[in-house]
Amino acid sequence: MLLEEKTDRLFNAVYKKNNLNVYDFCAEEWKDASEIVVDCKAMADELVDEKLARYTDEEKTEMSITNYGRYWIAQGGYLIYLKEGENKIKTG
Repeated sequence: MLLEEKTDRLFNAVYKKNNLNVYDFCAEEWKDASEIVVDCKAMADELVDEKLARYTDEEKTEMSITNYGRYWIAQGGYLIYLKEGENKIKTG
């Protein structure tokens, strides 16, 4: 599974839970992945950098979705967000 697809699953989980412990989710979701902690950190940071989610604690282990993130969930999720962003770059 590609990192973008994993990020989409994490994004949807943050939306459904409202306040999600990122590392607990990743550990449960991808039990067999050896680099999951590194991947999980990268995925969470990407969602925060793109302002789709925000950390809700100082340790940066729990996340909640932003209003901007809710918009993209309604549009179809993280993969659609990436696709639309590429289209804007190409046409803009």
